[in-house]
Amino acid sequence: MLHPDPPNDFKFAEVDRNHVAAVREYARLVHPREEKLYTDDDPNHAMGNLFAVKTHKQNLKLSNTE
Repeated sequence: MLHPDPPNDFKFAEVDRNHVAAVREYARLVHPREEKLYTDDDPNHAMGNLFAVKTHKQNLKLSNTE
């Protein structure tokens, strides 16, 4: 993961757009048959979910310690 320990309030929108584009291009290279099945929004959604899950887990951990 490029951002192994982002701050608790880190959002996917803060990721450099060039990095996002590079990830999409790499995904197309690695999975050429799936290129026709998925739009650019699909990998963006998956990457956004990664940060959302991390934030959610951190919030749960903080709320359980209170």
